[in-house]
Amino acid sequence: GLIMKVAITGATGFLGRYLVSYLLDNLYDVLIITRGEERAKEYLPAGVNVYVTDYSFESLCEGLKEVETIIHLAAQTMQRDSDPFRVSQFFAVNITMTENLLLAAKQVGVQKVCQMSSNSVYSSENKIPFNEKDNPIPATIYGVSKVYAEKLGEYFSYKSEVKVISLRLARLFGYGERSSVVFTKYMNLANDGKLLEVWGEGKTRIEYLYVKDAVVAIENAVRMDIPNGIYNVGVNRSYSVLEIAKSVNIITGNTDNLIIDKSKLEGGYHILMDSEKFYRATNWRPQWTLEEAITDMYGYYKKEYGE
Repeated sequence: GLIMKVAITGATGFLGRYLVSYLLDNLYDVLIITRGEERAKEYLPAGVNVYVTDYSFESLCEGLKEVETIIHLAAQTMQRDSDPFRVSQFFAVNITMTENLLLAAKQVGVQKVCQMSSNSVYSSENKIPFNEKDNPIPATIYGVSKVYAEKLGEYFSYKSEVKVISLRLARLFGYGERSSVVFTKYMNLANDGKLLEVWGEGKTRIEYLYVKDAVVAIENAVRMDIPNGIYNVGVNRSYSVLEIAKSVNIITGNTDNLIIDKSKLEGGYHILMDSEKFYRATNWRPQWTLEEAITDMYGYYKKEYGE
């Protein structure tokens, strides 16, 4: 087929870096939309097209000419010091930026916007597995801002020519993520032959999606003519911290170096989505098992840190 021109926000983030490489490998014409040109040069392949913007409507209209699809990854997420009740702290990035992108898309004739949402739009108030037909009760105030962005997308799909797809991604993991994430934390310990601690009974179960599966899902949503709207994108299963710890130990050769500390309380919550709607719309299925993904991560890890 013809080369598709896609614009990407949030391209220098964890997911963005994988996505840019994947799209370039698959011969997309990729335009990075960013505030920070230096960061883009540092993190992204040489020669990739960059448009520097303040994300104002005027600037985006200028930058998005000839773009067919916008992939909107840029988001402000929950931080340790986020106020759990103040949604306004997320307005600038998660709402105003989304609004300006959609307005500019409408203005210059961008056909599709594929925006990332999150499984944090659901919580234990929702029935397991979470379904797109449910009324989502967000787990965090960040999740509230993502529901708002989804609604904006549905409104633009209904009222304009812009087709908006919102992907509620399961929790991502992979090489290059923040070191506080459980996979990287355990890999650091296991690689040094240290003891892995699991709190409580290991009952908390979370649905995890390998970043390399996520980028293929996004590419499918962009390339295929799927109905606009909201899609859960996950692996239809969840993992306990204990399972992850054991897998990391096996793959790094840190055999049985594990302690379960029942005195420390864990959350005890369960996060699991039903992704059948997306599976049927795209034929996409996750390709990486937990073990394969951790093995793949460890390959990168060894390259960086040496044997």
